[in-house]
Amino acid sequence: MTIRLDQCVVRGELDNRIPGMVSGMLWLNGVAKPLELDLKGDAMRDLAGHRITFSRKDPPPALAEDLHARQTGRVGRITASGKCKVPDCSEVELFLRFQAYGTYPWRTEPVLLVEWVGDQDGHVLLEETGFEVKLEGAAAWSMSDAQEDAQRKELMARSREVDDAKMLERLPEVDFPAEDRDLPMEEQLADRENARMEQLLDRIQARIEQAGEVEPEIYERIYEEEREKLRIEWGEPEPEPPTPEQVEERNRMIEEMNEAAEEALIEFENGEWEEPLPHPLADECSDLGFKISQDLRDSGWLSPDCLTEHPLHELAFGVQIAAAKLAGGLNPLDEEWPPPGYAVGHLLVQLKKAREHLRDALRGLDAADEENIAVPAWREMIRNEIDDILLDVIQLIDEVRNQA
Repeated sequence: MTIRLDQCVVRGELDNRIPGMVSGMLWLNGVAKPLELDLKGDAMRDLAGHRITFSRKDPPPALAEDLHARQTGRVGRITASGKCKVPDCSEVELFLRFQAYGTYPWRTEPVLLVEWVGDQDGHVLLEETGFEVKLEGAAAWSMSDAQEDAQRKELMARSREVDDAKMLERLPEVDFPAEDRDLPMEEQLADRENARMEQLLDRIQARIEQAGEVEPEIYERIYEEEREKLRIEWGEPEPEPPTPEQVEERNRMIEEMNEAAEEALIEFENGEWEEPLPHPLADECSDLGFKISQDLRDSGWLSPDCLTEHPLHELAFGVQIAAAKLAGGLNPLDEEWPPPGYAVGHLLVQLKKAREHLRDALRGLDAADEENIAVPAWREMIRNEIDDILLDVIQLIDEVRNQA
């Protein structure tokens, strides 16, 4: 949750003359003592190396929240280089023009932005016009191009973390197993987004089955309608236009993907491309699934017309689906370990799905034990092999969580 100080800051002073440190004071409306800031990091390039003072031109309209008097933590964005348009008329005149559906005059004003993530009160933000900002003397040091680029990348990464946290706040709770609760944010987010996508796909599939065969444009319409319904049900805001930084990041990723695709195509055309080897654990689970299916066909334990709810069907399907989930999570890594950060969320989702399908298979085997279906020695052998794979999956989940 973000604490906004837009309407309650009277004046302030910030000092970034020592690289890597921002100190200062903020005087808030209705609070006797000022906030004392002792933050790590630097202001952005326009204010880096400076001591600045700022004061509001008009009295603040709101009282401040009760914050800790001393704020420690990490600098976010501190800059006075932004601009925005504000009405160039009184509030009464603006209201009357709105009522008459008329236009209104406006002017451009600088925006003061002061942001930090504190150890005491979390994300705190001041972003407002109406301040007179003064730089006292020359800069004690100057930010280089390389430092500015590193700062920009760090701020973008931290911005994505804030966006993830906001998304977690609005996603409804999902009933995951107890062992998958109280997890790192990245894994929680991946789990909930996976549950959301599965719900969306289930709804789309139900509508397609009801409508029969559909044309691509009808499928697209169904997809958009169900996605919008789900957005409203999950309490998500309407999508906002991407920021310039997000557009830049997306374009960069698209360029990298296009370059990788072109390289792969050239390798394929030259006969140099080799299909990635399957992960040994996915291969092992897949082989076991084939073995179970073959044994069931050869043994005659299942009649051709037996129901899919039969315990041995549950056993076979559980292992086969687990193999598919392991392949989907592990094979794309192409033996890269530990997995790169961008792959961790997807990998954990696939590993946990495989874990649950293997447990489904064991439950089918339990039912086969109770009903004495198949041969006891065969059931014991299959159980041992599933137990070994399941143990490997659980260990992989722990390993990926620890390195995330």
